Amino acid sequence: MPEPISAITPLLGARAAEATQLKPATAQGGTQSPSFGAVLQRAITGLDQVAKAGDSAAEAYAAGADVELHDVMIAMQEAQISFELASQVRSKAVEAYQEIMRMQL
Repeated sequence: MPEPISAITPLLGARAAEATQLKPATAQGGTQSPSFGAVLQRAITGLDQVAKAGDSAAEAYAAGADVELHDVMIAMQEAQISFELASQVRSKAVEAYQEIMRMQL
């Protein structure tokens, strides 16, 4: 039998208390977290790898290699979704930048 919704309320209070005690993000060993540029570079590299995997799967299927069609379609969809995500993140970043530039000091 599922728990009633009222049982969730104490958990929310505990989560809020934990959130107020959080410290700034640091990597293991107490060093600084990676820079925005490093995170962005890693994301772009991952996007490139997913796109290349989709392309190579399609090329292998077209060449007659032992590759299942559903594997090719999955790889292509992963590449498409990754690109759409990157495009949306870029749009939101540009939108945030433009909003900051419109602020009056």
